[in-house]
Amino acid sequence: MSITHLLNREVGLYRYEATRNNTGGLIEERKHLRDIWVRISQPSVTERVLARTGVGPQQGGADTPFPAYTEPDEDVQRNDELEDPATGEVYRVKGLLRPSQDCIYLRMDCTYVQAEDVIGGDS
Repeated sequence: MSITHLLNREVGLYRYEATRNNTGGLIEERKHLRDIWVRISQPSVTERVLARTGVGPQQGGADTPFPAYTEPDEDVQRNDELEDPATGEVYRVKGLLRPSQDCIYLRMDCTYVQAEDVIGGDS
């Protein structure tokens, strides 16, 4: 059984890798590994309520999980990022879960990474 017909978004899979610079230090670079097909779902009402109760009525610090699904043989790791080139949305993988039945799907619990404004750019 395959879930290929349910995957509706092609996203870039990115991973941070440490490389040495010429002064002996390390530079962390974000590298594009490949494009993969995923389905990113909205968090459930229960997940949103649980995230809110952890930080109080002001939801600014709420860490709401977005479940994402892909093929079971994809090489995805914690802290990888999924970037949708069509919308610019970025999701960071916080955890991975394989179902009890093999070869069906790979579930990734992700958090939405909000873009930050660039300060001091050209006006």
